[in-house]
Amino acid sequence: MLMRAFFSLLVLLGFLSTLAITAEAGSLEIGSIDFGAQPPTVEAEIVGN
Repeated sequence: MLMRAFFSLLVLLGFLSTLAITAEAGSLEIGSIDFGAQPPTVEAEIVGN
């Protein structure tokens, strides 16, 4: 149960950060390319905290 909640939070953070990147870049293609590299970064930030 806790693992599922953590995974959902991780996916949500990755999705929100992708939206932010896409909004700043103004291009969906750049946002989707960055999305591939996003989850490891989000994981590292959570572990760092």
